[in-house]
Amino acid sequence: MSDFALGLKTVAHNLIAKYGNSVTLVHSYDCTYDPSTGGNTCTEDSYPIKGSPSQSKINDDAYPSVEVGDVMITIETDLVVINDADNKWTANYKGIDYNIVGMYPVDAQDITVIYTLHLRA
Repeated sequence: MSDFALGLKTVAHNLIAKYGNSVTLVHSYDCTYDPSTGGNTCTEDSYPIKGSPSQSKINDDAYPSVEVGDVMITIETDLVVINDADNKWTANYKGIDYNIVGMYPVDAQDITVIYTLHLRA
């Protein structure tokens, strides 16, 4: 890792640690359909991390699918967040459960420094 990218990661870590809020990422997997409830029963793992709200607005060029009520959170994590039929990730932020609409890396010299999570209730 280059000194520049390492420096950016360190600064991002320090700022998020100091000013970030609690965010819990929840990974649901191995889901099975329960006919008695009409829903799925899944195994869940929780990952408490810190995140900082990011500014975004509707029709933002960087995030064209932003809707009213969406939240953008800047996080640092090495977790691989993949939303598909078998692996579903959600986030709890300020007591509200959100679906993760997108996860956008911010890179420097081919190193991911931080991610922006696009959350929707």
